[in-house]
Parts: sequence; C-alpha cells; structure tokens
Amino acid sequence: MLSFLGHGRAVDEKDISTLSGIGDTIVFEGETLRYIGMISSPLLDENISQERSRFNLIGEIWKEINDKVIASVKEFLDEPIRNWRNIQKEKMETVLSNYPSLNSLVKDTEEWVSKLKLSSNKEEEIYSTLSLYKHRKYNEHREKLKKVLSAETSKINDEDFGKQIDEAVARSTELEKTGLLEYLIRRKHIIDLLNKCLQRNVSTERHVHEAQVHKLICPMRTDSNKVEFTSHNLWLVDERLAYSAFWASDLPLSDYTSSESLKRPDLVFYDSANLLSRQSAMSLIVVEFKRPSRGSYALKENPVTQIWDYVRELRNNDLEDLKGEHMTRIKEQEGFACYLIADLLQDLRKIVIDASGQELPDGRFIIRNQMLNAEIIVIPYRKLLDDAELRHKYLFDLLEREIKSVTLIPNLCCCPYINNGGRGSGPAHPSNVSYLSNDLNELSIIWFA
Repeated sequence: MLSFLGHGRAVDEKDISTLSGIGDTIVFEGETLRYIGMISSPLLDENISQERSRFNLIGEIWKEINDKVIASVKEFLDEPIRNWRNIQKEKMETVLSNYPSLNSLVKDTEEWVSKLKLSSNKEEEIYSTLSLYKHRKYNEHREKLKKVLSAETSKINDEDFGKQIDEAVARSTELEKTGLLEYLIRRKHIIDLLNKCLQRNVSTERHVHEAQVHKLICPMRTDSNKVEFTSHNLWLVDERLAYSAFWASDLPLSDYTSSESLKRPDLVFYDSANLLSRQSAMSLIVVEFKRPSRGSYALKENPVTQIWDYVRELRNNDLEDLKGEHMTRIKEQEGFACYLIADLLQDLRKIVIDASGQELPDGRFIIRNQMLNAEIIVIPYRKLLDDAELRHKYLFDLLEREIKSVTLIPNLCCCPYINNGGRGSGPAHPSNVSYLSNDLNELSIIWFA
C-alpha cells in the first residue's frame, strides 16, 4: 500500500498492486511481509484541498509522481523481487512440466516470468495466465485464418499471398502441437491406468473385476447417443470402434433390437459410419471382457458360447438404435467381428483350443464359426496393453522429450535482513532510500512481518 501524506497526515492511499503489479504481501525468506510506503513532499503539502481529503494536482503531475514512486519502490525491493521472480520461475517450470502442452507457447521462460504479476504466487494462477494466453492465441489465429480464406486472391499479389499462407501454416503447426501434446497426455494416463488395473491387489490377492476394465474403456449402461466422443477410450481395443454409427454398452438386447432378450453384451457396434443413410454391406462387432488373470470358468460360463449366443440373437432380430430408427435384419453375408478380452489361462485356453482356436503370430487367438459367419479374436490383457503402448511409442517419445526440455533453475540467494527500528524487518538498503525529484523529495519505506 502507498500512503500519500499532506502535512504529516494520510490524505490518499493507493493499492500498490494496481500501480505496479507488486502484491499486497511478499513471501521473503519464509515470512509473509506487507509493504507500506509513505510519501511526503512540500509539493503535496502545498496542494492539499481545504477539507484535507484530496490533493489539487492535475493528472499529468500525478502520473509523473506515480511513475517515480513506483520506480523507487521497485529499486528498494529489487532483491526480494528478484528472489520472488526466481520462485515464480520455478513454479512456472513446474506447471510446464506437468502440462507439456503449454511448452510451445513459452519460448523464453524468463521473459514470461517478467510479465507475471508479482502477486501471482500459486501454480494455479500461472496456469490460468498461460491458458488465457493460449485462448487468445487460438482466437487470433482463427481471425487471421478467416481473413486469409475470405480474401479475394485476384486482389493479392503472389508474394503477399504466399507470405500469408506461410504465416497461417506456421501458426496452425504451433497450435496443433499444443493440441497433440494434450491428446498424448490423456492417452498416456489411460494406458497407465489400464496397466494399474492388470496388477493384483496385494490385500485381496485378486485382480480387478472386469467391470472396472469395461468402465475404463467405455462407460456402462449407456450408448453412443448419450456419450460424447471424448468420454470413452475404445481406441484401447481398436481405433476404428470410435467411428461406429451406433454402439451400446452393457444394455439389454431388447433396447436396440426387436429381441425380447434381457441379455447384456458388454459392447455391440453397428460398424458403419453411414448406416442410416445407405444400406451398404455392414458388419457388427461384439466385445466381451473377462476379469484379468481369471483362471477358471464353469461350463455355463463358457465365454465363446456366450458370444455365439449374442451373435445368434443379433442375427435373428431386426436392429434399431435408441432413437427408434429401424434397420433391416442383418443379411447372411454380413459378418460379425468379435473380441474376447481375457487372459488365456487354464480353463480358457482349453475352451479356445476345443473351439478350434488358432494362435496368431502376435500371440492372439482366432476362432471362426462358418455357420454364423462370425469370428472371435481373443486378446490377452497384456497384449492389449503392449499393443496400445506400441502404437503410441513414437508419440510418447515426443512427449517425453517435451517434458525433459523443462529444466528447473536453483534459487537465488536471499538478501539479508536488517532491523528497522523495531517496526519489523526489511532488506538491507542504504539509508537514503530514494529521491524522486526536488519537489517530491522523501520516500519512507516500512516493512511489517
């Protein structure tokens, strides 16, 4: 706070953060200190109003006074400000390390830190500042791109038009890099969570229930009409699943077919991007999950038989989505592609082999049923995880390089404290703190802890 005095009494007070960006308090050597500056001068004494509530000074003079006062304050607080800037720099680099997608926006960390308000002392505030800048960059790019696309090329010479195109491409590339990193971070987190699900619980000595894996990959008891595109992780099974015209997750067959069956396949996909607009060849996809590392299956729990039963029910009934759109019955030549996500241990390995399952070179098994024109691909969980990591390896390496590009800078040493006449502690500084001008010639600085 700055207090402007007239004849030794406070007449006007100004918030220092509004004028200079310096916060009301500064954390210094582990203590939260409050800054109070008191300004007195013959110029102020001679221009106080009769009621002593304001100064009779025009705007230009006040601006000059404020500029010189702030310059003097910053000079006095130089060491604690530099120390605080260094702390802000560490906080910013922590933010950039945790959110690599913001890295491409920050070309020079020190330059960015110098623009932060000194009152910004939380990582959340720094993140908000960067996010706001990113939002403005997107809007600026969109407006410039709109201008380029709407311009009449006949009125622009080739050189200028080429320059505009080059600049638009450069801006798009920078912003796309930011979006790509956000996309990769989310996928990396999902893969890490899947890996966690495959680990045995030490206390129960059991693995997670298949419902937990199901929910990680796709929400349950819902369908594609109710779930946003970004709210599932079907890419863990197959990238193409996300583009199906309709899918249902853990819903009774009676909800989306003419069947009255209450059986609930884990996932069913109508695998055609334009199914409702053109009756072209179509295949359906069924996905079934089993508990990771499950070893035993009772006779009635045979997952291969279970999937074949779903296929029969779907093939023998008309299809409709939950909007009530009616679709014709599946033709015999239209095939089913099914996935069984389960570990090939003990009983299941025997079940698959007895069903004439053939091992593929990559460790998966395939079971074919010519009568139903359907096949089941059996994918062990570790294979599912390894494939997801392999598909993203190059991009994850890129993400890792972005994270490693952020380096933390050690703290600057703090300036020493001196006793300030019993009024608190302040940084060491010459006694003649500052002289603003011949007319405004005294600035007293007081620190309170």
